[in-house]
Amino acid sequence: MSPYVVTFARNEQISYEVLYENYIYMPNWQRRKYMRKGALLLAVLLVLLLNGCDESNTIIKLRFVRYPNKIVYILGQDEELDLAGGKIGIMIKSGREIVCPLLPPQIHGDCDNFTITTNTDFTKEGVYIVKISRGDTLFVEYPIQVIDIDKFIDSLDDSE
Repeated sequence: MSPYVVTFARNEQISYEVLYENYIYMPNWQRRKYMRKGALLLAVLLVLLLNGCDESNTIIKLRFVRYPNKIVYILGQDEELDLAGGKIGIMIKSGREIVCPLLPPQIHGDCDNFTITTNTDFTKEGVYIVKISRGDTLFVEYPIQVIDIDKFIDSLDDSE
């Protein structure tokens, strides 16, 4: 049988004998070429498998390294959350900590994928919770307060 006959093009059943025969008649340079490709594919798969199993980069906890500068907001003046100065620590299973500033928002690396949620109503006085999360289970929270500045000044005058 000629090594260049393509037997599967005729929709015939290929037996192991035909495959073996084609391999036997294949020139050595062609066998080496296929073996190199197979070895390279195996090496790439092995590297991907070993890197994918590394659990030392698993995030185990978030914590505040520093709270944002502004935690008290004035009714009628402030209209949005200000996260300037805030820093979050990402604790890794290997014991390493990565510190991420909350502003400016990170767009790559370990400091991305944070979600900031809050129930803050800047038109009403009260204490509200700001939640910064990464995924479904990792999050940190801190309180903020919206105050009426006039009532606050009056309460200071009354206390004197």
